[in-house]
Amino acid sequence: MSEAADEMDTPGKTASHEATIQQIERIVAHRRIRLQDNLSLLDSELLKVDGIQVMFDGFKALDIESFTVDHYDLNVIIGPNGAGKTTLCDVISGKTRPTKGSVIFDGLDITELPEADIARLGVGRKFQTPNRSEERRVGKECRSR
Repeated sequence: MSEAADEMDTPGKTASHEATIQQIERIVAHRRIRLQDNLSLLDSELLKVDGIQVMFDGFKALDIESFTVDHYDLNVIIGPNGAGKTTLCDVISGKTRPTKGSVIFDGLDITELPEADIARLGVGRKFQTPNRSEERRVGKECRSR
């Protein structure tokens, strides 16, 4: 058996993993070229969500024509409960796969990448964690503010 076949039989090493590594290497090379050419990050998109749709059992949970975030921008996504804010974050981070569309991060299509590989590129989520003290009571909490 060849060495390449041995590597593919090793747990954790798959063809998709190798493809992900190649895509990450292309991103790094793309960034180096941009730096060498003195191209400003301010003039380029960091994140682009294009034609994204997510369906859950026939229900359209998300339908976004286009959404972009430029480098160094701060964007806020607001909306009522059920508007798709969490689903959008799940799609961008790779937790949920879109039915249609693509997610481009720094020039790389990350739509089909595994969640862990997307995190390695610097895309992640911060979950809210309730912080409740057992010693405090509601009345005391309200009076202390």
